[in-house]
Amino acid sequence: MIFKNANQRINLTTALILSLSQLVCLAGFLYFMSFGKNNFAWLILLIPFQFIIWILLFQNNQLLLLAAAIMAPIAICQLIPNDYQQFLFFPSVIFFLLVLKFTPWLDDYLDAKSGNLPVAEKISSVLLLSWIILSFIFAIIRGPVYHFFVTCNILILEVFIIGYFFAIIPQNQNEIKRLIHAITIGVVICVLSLPFLVKYSAGFVDTFGGKKLSGPFGILDLNALGLLIATLAAALLGILIGEQQFKRRLLLSIIILILFAGLVFTRSRGAWFGFGMAVLYLLIKSRSAILAALTGAGGLFLLLSSFLRSLFISRVESTSFADPAFVARLILWNFGLLVARKNWLLGVGWENFRFLKYYYGYPRLFDPKVYFSTHNLYIETMADLGFIGFLLFVILLFGTIVRTNRLISQNCSEYQHIALGVTAALIAFAAHSAFDSLSSTFMVIGMWFGLAMALQRLASKSRVSSLENDLFG
Repeated sequence: MIFKNANQRINLTTALILSLSQLVCLAGFLYFMSFGKNNFAWLILLIPFQFIIWILLFQNNQLLLLAAAIMAPIAICQLIPNDYQQFLFFPSVIFFLLVLKFTPWLDDYLDAKSGNLPVAEKISSVLLLSWIILSFIFAIIRGPVYHFFVTCNILILEVFIIGYFFAIIPQNQNEIKRLIHAITIGVVICVLSLPFLVKYSAGFVDTFGGKKLSGPFGILDLNALGLLIATLAAALLGILIGEQQFKRRLLLSIIILILFAGLVFTRSRGAWFGFGMAVLYLLIKSRSAILAALTGAGGLFLLLSSFLRSLFISRVESTSFADPAFVARLILWNFGLLVARKNWLLGVGWENFRFLKYYYGYPRLFDPKVYFSTHNLYIETMADLGFIGFLLFVILLFGTIVRTNRLISQNCSEYQHIALGVTAALIAFAAHSAFDSLSSTFMVIGMWFGLAMALQRLASKSRVSSLENDLFG
């Protein structure tokens, strides 16, 4: 899994060279920014700096995954440039992972048995990706497509590849936990950045009911952040139930409360609903007194915080059939189903509904810059990929949930609580998807799918090893 000389420690000279090169890049960045040459400044800062980082990360595929897991949530919160993360960072991660996988001069990259994905997940994933590609080709031939269309399809391909490596690289439960911890670091950074983003957004005109914040490199959709928080908090709750050490349990509890505060702040009812469904699943499945106590502590925390309480109550009180957001969703769902019926076989192409709905009579033709999705991932998938693509997506999502859930009841205790958490994360995503379709979150969601498949792969390998030991002593 690493270079032959990767066990050598980085000495002081190397560390000084790395630090000095980073300072030179930073100085060049500040110099060109002061003269208004922003694009050149970012080029100076990012490319040489990242080149050094890649050299270090390239020594270990696990480090590459950890870097991706930390960066993905930060990218969603617009704390780094979009073009950088979409077309430089994640493609570079993918490139180096592929090099590590296919170059023969590396030692012990992957155990042959442990690299095999579960058959059901492999088939459903390959079929869904193939259908996305087929729909893409058909949409290009038939038209019309917008210039974002090709970009969206490239990004979903990145999601599948990153998810694949998340599924095949982890070799034990500790490596899976490290990846979850890395996602946690990224999401917690986003949550702790919220007060600064609110100040940064001063003067920013939000026409979406306070659900957007202006970030350094774009607009943060609080619904997207809510989904990230809901899935992660659900996963950490599952892991918390099985944690034995008091200090780790206390740390997880504090992190979950921080995430809970961030979840309320997002005012995302879809994220609240998804998290609620995940907590309900965890309570029913585990019957854990710890979880019940933490749920009560979260409720008490909400009641004691007047700011969070007012956010929660105002959002709940506004939920009705007269709510403009609800009415807008009904209109979008109706047009999504209309487009799906008229393009039932291959759909209009992945992420193309948001650009083509105006051709089907959507009433916001005079504001074409607002590329609304259907706000329902299931209807969105049906419109984009047709009924067959929709079925493939549903089979992949709920099939993965069911099979990961089975690990909790099977005799593979070392993976039970991680499987409980990952299943809860996917349930939160599945529930939230009934009210939103957030393409910006797909990279992190792909990581959760990959971790679920990794758990199934490792649990299957563990059962085979146990059976061999029982048979042959």
